[in-house]
Amino acid sequence: LSDLPLTYISNFTVLQAHYDRSGKDDFNDTSIYSVLYIEAAKSPSNNFLQLIADHTGVVDTGKTLSFTVKATEPLSTITYQVVARGSVILVQHMPVNGDLATITFTATSQMAPKAMLVAYAVRSSNQEILVDATNFRVDGLFQNNVSFTVDRTTAEPGSTVKYTVKADPKSYCALLAVDQSVLLLKSGNDITKDLVEQDMEQYDTTVAGRDFRPWEADVLRQRRSIWYPWWGIGGKDAATILENSGLVVLTDALLFRGNYEGEYFAQVALLFLGFIY
Repeated sequence: LSDLPLTYISNFTVLQAHYDRSGKDDFNDTSIYSVLYIEAAKSPSNNFLQLIADHTGVVDTGKTLSFTVKATEPLSTITYQVVARGSVILVQHMPVNGDLATITFTATSQMAPKAMLVAYAVRSSNQEILVDATNFRVDGLFQNNVSFTVDRTTAEPGSTVKYTVKADPKSYCALLAVDQSVLLLKSGNDITKDLVEQDMEQYDTTVAGRDFRPWEADVLRQRRSIWYPWWGIGGKDAATILENSGLVVLTDALLFRGNYEGEYFAQVALLFLGFIY
């Protein structure tokens, strides 16, 4: 699937994958299938920028992150910034000479648990902004190494039990004793590593990471969930990519936003035709 026959005149394409569990290779008569709808990006000059992560999975703090930048035309300068938890962590201007470049920087705890890389360039001929964005994950949110030990595993009522907590100086330590019967009735109310990471991700500025406006975050952040959106950052054009990234842009350059009125009905019709054959 890495070499799809797409052209600049393609508006969208639909990929369908069918699975035949009978072993007869009868893929047309099966109820197990998946559909992927791919829209073409829009640009007045038909030029684009693409970010590709050179790593997979979660990266530890202190490690070097690398991203490949591909452009459809030679560029002279690329600007990139890293955004995490609603704050801009890193901004760099990088001179390039051609249509291929590599962005490298060190992963820090400020980028944990999830961050976003935005890269853009401005065409000299028409001042059009070319942009792309992608998410990446960093392991290293917790900087305070905490350990907890107890001097015995069983104790009689009225006896003394010694707890030892080790942490960084001036750390706030809280202990909570919960009867085991409470845990047997219902779990999920404890403060866990995953729960803290989920809460921190609510500061994400991307559309995929939130369904609220920035000023509503304090209220809606209280609603915890174990559900994670599977999609990343995308958009049909430069304006929607930045919009989906949660960034506010003030510029006198050409930030293109296309007119897609009427495309929705054509897309729905094509999808239904694909289901009927």
